[in-house]
Amino acid sequence: MFMLSFTVLLFLLICAFQEAEGLLSSSVVGYSTPSSFPFAPLQKCANSDDDDTIVEPPPEFIPTYTGIDVQLNWKLANKPIPIQSELALLNSGVLWRRGEFNRIEGKRVTEVERGCVEVGMTLNQGFLIRKQLAVTKVMRNSWKLKKDFKSMERKFGTRQRTLLQLSKELDLPPVNIVRTILRERVDNAYPEMIFRDRKRMVKSIVYEDNLELVNTFLTAWEIEQLQIAKEFDVIGYSADTTANGPPEEWEQAIYAYLKERNINYLTEDDMREAGSRITPDCLLLDDCVINGHKVRWIDAKSFYGSGLRESSGIVTKMYKQIAKYEAEFGGGGAIIFKHGFSQNIPRKFPST
Repeated sequence: MFMLSFTVLLFLLICAFQEAEGLLSSSVVGYSTPSSFPFAPLQKCANSDDDDTIVEPPPEFIPTYTGIDVQLNWKLANKPIPIQSELALLNSGVLWRRGEFNRIEGKRVTEVERGCVEVGMTLNQGFLIRKQLAVTKVMRNSWKLKKDFKSMERKFGTRQRTLLQLSKELDLPPVNIVRTILRERVDNAYPEMIFRDRKRMVKSIVYEDNLELVNTFLTAWEIEQLQIAKEFDVIGYSADTTANGPPEEWEQAIYAYLKERNINYLTEDDMREAGSRITPDCLLLDDCVINGHKVRWIDAKSFYGSGLRESSGIVTKMYKQIAKYEAEFGGGGAIIFKHGFSQNIPRKFPST
């Protein structure tokens, strides 16, 4: 069990920031940390000769704190969601249908929204819980890909089943299924290739970056199936792997909030450039007390903090992140959930 200092859990929706001159109602401009904030000196690479370059290890990151005392009352926009409401929504069965790994539309959206309203939750919260459930389902059911692989590959290779039909049978994302089939084909074709390169090759085929590889490992019908699968899968496939707009915007909104209050801080990019390997979204250089608790770092989460057992994987990941932050910077921190959090979340991070 991780021993954690008290971690402040804040729930701030966009409306909570409207008092800050509409910082979130318009496009938020990123705040560049003043150059007066000192870092540990950066070192240059040492060149031994024209052919070989010896790269020295990155310098140790040593933040310089200001010692300025800051008292901040950060209001919660809404109360945490009771675990009974989350359980009622989960047990209603409205969030999930077998094989439903696509983005739902029309009547299904209305159905989910109605279920959320009945338990006092928002549609966004319901959608985010639904996505977390899907990820958990994939983790729990991934063993089926190995157990049923030969049957699955035969049915797909002989056109007895489409990827969407296999997805419903196995209750797994269709792109995960074709990825598993491709991995086997690539492994058999290039047994001497290192694992990392084979993995990259499979990814290139799935994203259709290299048409020669695609045509080598997939038939015309299988290519068509791959393209259909990608349209109906938001869990096993992301159309834009570089898309980080929403999380980035949420971080920028928090930076703007701190800047408005003249609080000195370092961003994640600042810390990385200065050589830190442990990088929360924000390191507070002032001695900040938020809602009565000392806070040294802030991590922004652009999702809903569910307290359901089915979302335990995300909670475990947060435990590990917090342990790293506290070991590196000491003291407690604040996790800010854009879409709120469950009453169970604070209980999972008790004071030691």
